[in-house]
Amino acid sequence: MARRTLAVTAQALAACVLIGGCAAGSVQTGSSGDDASSPAPSEGGVDGSRGARPDAGGGGDSGSASDASAADGSTGGSCPQGAPCPAPQVCHQGVIDCSTGMAVCADMGPAPNGTSCGTDQVCGNGTCNACTQGAACTPTNPCQTAGTTDCSTGTPVCAHTSNVPDGTACGGGHVCTGGACAGQCSGGSTESCAVCGTTGTASCTGAFTWGSCAPPSGICSYVDQGCSTTCDTVGSCWPHVDRSYDASNGFHFYTTSDGEAACCGYAVEYLDYYYLYSAANAGLVPFYRCSLGNGSHLYTTSSTCEGAGGATNEGSMGYIATSQVCGSVPLYRLYDATNGDHFYTTSSSEAASAEGGGYATEGIAGYVWTAPEK
Repeated sequence: MARRTLAVTAQALAACVLIGGCAAGSVQTGSSGDDASSPAPSEGGVDGSRGARPDAGGGGDSGSASDASAADGSTGGSCPQGAPCPAPQVCHQGVIDCSTGMAVCADMGPAPNGTSCGTDQVCGNGTCNACTQGAACTPTNPCQTAGTTDCSTGTPVCAHTSNVPDGTACGGGHVCTGGACAGQCSGGSTESCAVCGTTGTASCTGAFTWGSCAPPSGICSYVDQGCSTTCDTVGSCWPHVDRSYDASNGFHFYTTSDGEAACCGYAVEYLDYYYLYSAANAGLVPFYRCSLGNGSHLYTTSSTCEGAGGATNEGSMGYIATSQVCGSVPLYRLYDATNGDHFYTTSSSEAASAEGGGYATEGIAGYVWTAPEK
């Protein structure tokens, strides 16, 4: 029996595409070779009839010519080239290709992400994924509130609707700020920190970051706030020195005790005449009071009282600066050889006047403060 292939015409494929009745991607239908159960059709129509088609507008010869045109690949312009058609694979897109003379649904690759491929399903990179648009969801970011599901990318994405309050703990010692788990601390919290060789405290700022490390209050650090040149503001760190005078022998006396300043024949000239510092720090040295054999006193940075014969070191009065820092002023030192009095003043004019009265200048003993740095 004759072998024959039946080709689906371009018009037929286009029609079945429109109504969804063709198998996606089919190029041709029919049989090839002998088939005992299906007799070979005679010349003319597919069913063996040479009769004219209802839409042919002419006799049987006209219908035969049309069939022949389809069989030899000449579509006469009726193949819808580039028209969309269902691709063989789900989540792929197809278009009709007429280049072979027959309408073929060509696979053009994955469909756009987010294209629906069924109920609560969308395409994503060529595969069909489960995703319910608008469904409630919980963001993985602990600083974001519950949101809704967005399927536009082809996979479920939880789009948050708002952020939790800034300062909310989000784990790892961090807090939320602006929807991100990036804050270093929560409002009002503090932590210990190292500053100027001691332990200070840092406080959380309004931006949820740690502020500068402040030295502990009541600790004399000479300079504070991160060891800058800002002077210590703790009043107890600045011991005062009174100045007294004994008119009977012409001796001047300096002491940190108000009671001692008015004792034993001395008259107080100035209370709180100048200030020393109470703790050892860089640029500061002890300032000693030494009792001399003649009843007068020497005030010096020398722990041996400068080797003076018969001198007794009565201890440190405090710490004096070796250079002018934090508002300190020179402490001028003078000596009267006639009675052995050592005279100290913060006034350059008073020092000059003493020189005119018989005192010899001995330079600057160090640098002191005329008031505590508060």
